[in-house]
Amino acid sequence: MRKLDLYIAFNFIAPFVIATAFITGLYIVGDAFGKLDDYLEEAGAIGEALSRMVRLYPLRIPAFVAPILPVGMLFGAAYGLAQLSGRNELTAMRACGIGLWRILAPIYVTATMIALLGMANRELLVPKVEAATAGDVARWTGEAKKYKPVTLYLEREETLFTMRYNVERRHARSVSITRQATGEHIRALEARPVAGGWELTDATIGDQAFPRFTLKTSLRRHEVERALVDPALCPIGDLRNLIRADPANRAYRMLYHARLTYPFVGIVLVGLGLPFVIGREQIQRSRLLGVGVCVLICMVFYTVEFIARDLGEAGYLPAALAAWLPTVVFGALGFYLLDTLHS
Repeated sequence: MRKLDLYIAFNFIAPFVIATAFITGLYIVGDAFGKLDDYLEEAGAIGEALSRMVRLYPLRIPAFVAPILPVGMLFGAAYGLAQLSGRNELTAMRACGIGLWRILAPIYVTATMIALLGMANRELLVPKVEAATAGDVARWTGEAKKYKPVTLYLEREETLFTMRYNVERRHARSVSITRQATGEHIRALEARPVAGGWELTDATIGDQAFPRFTLKTSLRRHEVERALVDPALCPIGDLRNLIRADPANRAYRMLYHARLTYPFVGIVLVGLGLPFVIGREQIQRSRLLGVGVCVLICMVFYTVEFIARDLGEAGYLPAALAAWLPTVVFGALGFYLLDTLHS
């Protein structure tokens, strides 16, 4: 059985790797073409723009792969099982008395391992890569010239910072600081990092106004710039801090619970795809039809997930329910369809 398990798992892994690499490549090409004008405008020459993109995009592959993994798992499982069924190997296994769930076990075990690796990539590798490349992306696309909103909760000081920050100028505007331990509230028109803290311009502390005021804090410039990274790319610990800093922001809560569901999405898609492959000769014989079925499954799942997320962000559903509902419903549906085939 060990050899059989490895054989079934390999039939899943090979097409999974190919599908993930292919879809990720399409994703990168689409992103590159969409931002080419921005790179050209900042570089001034097409050669320099392409050189910057070639240096940058390979480093950001982990971020591009992260959302693709569940889809790659669906294509890998569907294609691998279709190959087994098309060669009558699936029929031979069942004729030997091996149950359907036992045949599918290696696929689910492998899918679970891939999901855990995907979670590790998203939590450990993606935030570091995006933080390391965020400065270059901002400069080379012109984003560094803009003032972007930042909300940052400094847990070690129990202080909430909100501002609009410019990476290129290392300068902040519309600064608001709340020390939760004391209830002290500070506002400033502008701020810039200095040794030992931040220099505030036109600051107001309570009823007192200060043309210039140096705020003593351990908050450093790199922490502010790291907070500019898209929250969807932050580790789950940072998302918890964002929720603590801005409890009314439903989008942060949705991102947090969506991160918790992420490892299960690929497994759910695999469970949805397999019933449409087993016992359906049309799909087994036509690769184009098989791809179409996988695309349709992804469209339906992610459409429902998108609607649920919007309902959660709008407050019509609790964030936890909105995030978990598609995964639970489609997971149960896939299990039911597979169990029907088994019986």
